[in-house]
Amino acid sequence: MSLVKIVGVDNYNKDILKEGLNEVLERVNIEHIKDKKICAIFDFPQPEFNLIESIKEYLIGNGAESVEFGSAIFFKEDAYKIKNEFEKRGLIFHNFREEPYEEFEVDLKTKKTQHFLGYQILSPGQYQAEKAFENSDFFKVRTLKKVFIPVTLSSSDYTVFITKLKDSPVSKIGGFINSLLYIVPTNIRSEIFLKGLSFKFEDALLDVYGVIKNSVLFGVVDGIQANLTNGIEDEFKILMSSEDLLALDSVMSVLIGFRSQDIGTNKLGSIYKLGCGLLKEVTLDGVDFTKVRRDLLNKLKFKNAFSKRFVPVIEKADNTIDEVANFCPTGAIVKDTKGYYVVDKTKCIKCNFCIEIAPHIFRV
Repeated sequence: MSLVKIVGVDNYNKDILKEGLNEVLERVNIEHIKDKKICAIFDFPQPEFNLIESIKEYLIGNGAESVEFGSAIFFKEDAYKIKNEFEKRGLIFHNFREEPYEEFEVDLKTKKTQHFLGYQILSPGQYQAEKAFENSDFFKVRTLKKVFIPVTLSSSDYTVFITKLKDSPVSKIGGFINSLLYIVPTNIRSEIFLKGLSFKFEDALLDVYGVIKNSVLFGVVDGIQANLTNGIEDEFKILMSSEDLLALDSVMSVLIGFRSQDIGTNKLGSIYKLGCGLLKEVTLDGVDFTKVRRDLLNKLKFKNAFSKRFVPVIEKADNTIDEVANFCPTGAIVKDTKGYYVVDKTKCIKCNFCIEIAPHIFRV
């Protein structure tokens, strides 16, 4: 069983945040922080600096040698603005898209991790047969052959993940495992999306997680203001944390109205023993989980799309559409004969990644 701590935090006031973080992180092993180089990753384009600075103060206050921050901001203009904001506050920021990557072979010899067996479950019989090979040194089936991780991340002793409580049309829900799409380079991201055509999408995401799993110190979910894809932020006044990112993803999926076993990365992550991806495997500690869940429901723009895959339609293009087109893994966002951007249905694989990074442009 993994523990997920949920505490109430009224706002982003530094004193209130400090008290909330101390409570939500009370079970973190302080010995893992002392004299360590830590990289904290966030996956949302508008970071809450009071929260980020409070997390740094917590880590430094408990003996960390250094704390740096990183993200993979898609739009260049946003990346420059965010980097400037970090520098103004005396914080070190790494834009992973401008930094070198380290290659990791996806096998049992990869450092910092014990890899799971990346097989696809087809039947109970096959599952038992594959499990029989689990301790074998020579029979391993992988989804990805290699993974590239930003050098800043791979050279750190430990990693802290920070995300907003949010819903997402990509893989049904935005969570920590889904956020790994933001740290791998384009070729790996495209390969992961293309795995979706053969029902290997979740396996490929978990391949990436397997590379970094043992370097994760803890994850923090910012639910003080939830970032919902209807374009608004709503206050739910909670922070959540766990050393198990799969457990946090499980809780987030249930908070916005899903069964945790219906989220592929949650279910397979548990099977592969990467963590507790199912809510029944998670111990909740803190504020009234049922009340928070009730308040979150019925506020989600894409809730009717989560169980399906749609070819998105460009509703209102703006000056970011060029960059959005560059990130389409199959090049399906193209210009028509009149020079307007459209989605080519023959190329679109319905990964809905474009909606993830620019929900204001598309409708489903």
